[in-house]
Amino acid sequence: MTGGRTRGWWEEYREILPSDALDLAELEHHARALREHRVSHRLKRQTVVYEGATPLSAIIHEAALRMSSE
Repeated sequence: MTGGRTRGWWEEYREILPSDALDLAELEHHARALREHRVSHRLKRQTVVYEGATPLSAIIHEAALRMSSE
């Protein structure tokens, strides 16, 4: 799990905890950061959808228009 990253809080426990526990702590740290980026991206995407007056053009096949929902 080591890379060119800054040292995390788990580094001070390197001599005490098994490497699996340290890997898990690092994964949780980066997963939280990824989740924050996903939320930010989702909010920006919603702004585009709900505030922008972007026209929608679609091509629908005739067979799709004739299909019944039963």
